[in-house]
Amino acid sequence: MTVVAHSYDLDAAPDWFTRATAVEPELGTVDVDGARISYRVWGQPGGNPVILIHGGAANARWWDHVAPLLSDGRRVAALDLSGHGHSDHRSSYRRSRWADEVMAVAGIVGPRPVVVGHSLGGFVALETAGHYGSELAGTVVVDSPARTVRPVFDAERERRMRRKLRVYESEGAIVARFRPDPEDTPLPRYLRNYLGSRSIRETSGGFTWQFDPAISMAGGMIVDEVVPPSCPLALIRGERGMLSREMSRALADEIGPDTIELEIPDSGHHIMLEQPQALAAVLETLSRNWSICRPTNTAE
Repeated sequence: MTVVAHSYDLDAAPDWFTRATAVEPELGTVDVDGARISYRVWGQPGGNPVILIHGGAANARWWDHVAPLLSDGRRVAALDLSGHGHSDHRSSYRRSRWADEVMAVAGIVGPRPVVVGHSLGGFVALETAGHYGSELAGTVVVDSPARTVRPVFDAERERRMRRKLRVYESEGAIVARFRPDPEDTPLPRYLRNYLGSRSIRETSGGFTWQFDPAISMAGGMIVDEVVPPSCPLALIRGERGMLSREMSRALADEIGPDTIELEIPDSGHHIMLEQPQALAAVLETLSRNWSICRPTNTAE
């Protein structure tokens, strides 16, 4: 994969963003079931590590400005799930394998991590908590819609699966087309440029997006049954996000009475982009309090 240079004007970025993204993480890869999984790590060993999981069609770089804010006295990792970013593509995708990828990175950064996932990554975090909860200090699900109408979603998945990624003639042309989904997400130009230029790869004839369209066939946004995790869990939603209060309440009832529910004001679906400092403050508080994993559901 050809590395793309990042020469876009970020002069309008606030000082905190510039300082955070100037922190150089450690880069590494780990093999999981035959696929090379790329990850980035900030900070030094200390408290419980934090593992950040991106959403569908995104990548680890979406956490570049958040991870350093959490790295005081702990290691913070962000990985590219297979089919995303610089990680390998697979012939097929499923949440359970993505959860294995998360735990492979956990084996590198340290025991009892707090796992944080946004959107699709939130469902991967739920999967990880359901299967590996006893090994986690806690799990945070960030604006992941708890239920989706299956017929509509299946049709959309099939449409995306058949779609080929467009190739753009120049780096500037593809970066100018970058928009998160939903497309009306209010993002300043510096942030669109930063993320857009880090979400592409050079290919024959020009530039295209890094993700594999086949990820949409994984059923990542459909959860038929939630396995109650044996570690603390928090649901964070944006005030205008995809996880409604009703969805959050229903999911919390299914998980257990100790589930924490929080709302970030003045934010839509992409809380790490729209209110990154507020999200970082919440994650900091949760991860510090979850120094010891405790069961959230016990048999009577």
